[in-house]
Amino acid sequence: DSGAVDAELLFLGCRIVEAFGMGAFTVRLNTIGDSVGRQPYLRALRDFFKNNQKKMSAAAFNASREHPFRGLTLLAAENLELAREAPQSVDYLSDESRAHFKSLLEFLDEGQVPYVIDHTLVTEDDFASHTVWQFVLDAVPASETQAALDGLVIIKGSRMDRLSELLGGPKTPAAGWYLDVDSVLSRLKGRNAQVP
Repeated sequence: DSGAVDAELLFLGCRIVEAFGMGAFTVRLNTIGDSVGRQPYLRALRDFFKNNQKKMSAAAFNASREHPFRGLTLLAAENLELAREAPQSVDYLSDESRAHFKSLLEFLDEGQVPYVIDHTLVTEDDFASHTVWQFVLDAVPASETQAALDGLVIIKGSRMDRLSELLGGPKTPAAGWYLDVDSVLSRLKGRNAQVP
């Protein structure tokens, strides 16, 4: 249940991306905390959206009414500067969540994983807790032999400590990620790699 499990999954993701030879990448990560800190954080986000409604699109505000994390995700896509002014989950973490995130960052620093903490990275998944992450391939400018390639998210993952309970089972620590195979193939083809 420590940050070591998250770190192992991130190390594995790094090895896979490197083995595919898809170029430079960055791991975006954040913590959304546990159930202790989540409710105060969600209240703070709701207040932020209400107080800043006139500065954002109706779509972002309406999304925030469905779920503050949905609103934050849409706001970050539309107006990153304003989204960065939103309350940050790290200010609402329980002691357990703070220790978990600190432990993870220490493992990543030791393993020299190229990461950035992105406070706008969240997930609406009810089963998610603690850490959320994405592997993002860097954009590649056009050259004589290859077209320009946009930045691309190829791996998404999180802690899933509440998943077992939501399915009717006992509380069970869990974490996982998925690889977007279509995006991987798209990038490999864009790099003129031979793909069967």
